[in-house]
Amino acid sequence: MPLLRRALAAIDILNAVGAGFAAISAALLAVMLIVEVVTTSAFAWSQPWAVEYSGYFLAFILFCGSGWALRSGDPDVAARWSFSPRPSRSASSASRPGS
Repeated sequence: MPLLRRALAAIDILNAVGAGFAAISAALLAVMLIVEVVTTSAFAWSQPWAVEYSGYFLAFILFCGSGWALRSGDPDVAARWSFSPRPSRSASSASRPGS
């Protein structure tokens, strides 16, 4: 049992670190897109990499922040999670030998 508790504690730490990286990535994404809008509007100069990196940042934010969002019990995440399909009882009982 202590091994399981240590593993769960390590997962909680990874969730917190992932949430920190997601928050930093969200801030960098916001700054990057603000700079893109200003330089495109004011100077008619666009950075072609901004759109590509915004997609990478969004994926990074999604995957790094999802563990923390599920663990923290965010109501929006819990509501969406409750509508996800669950395996049916007949499918799970059919896979057991001797049923």
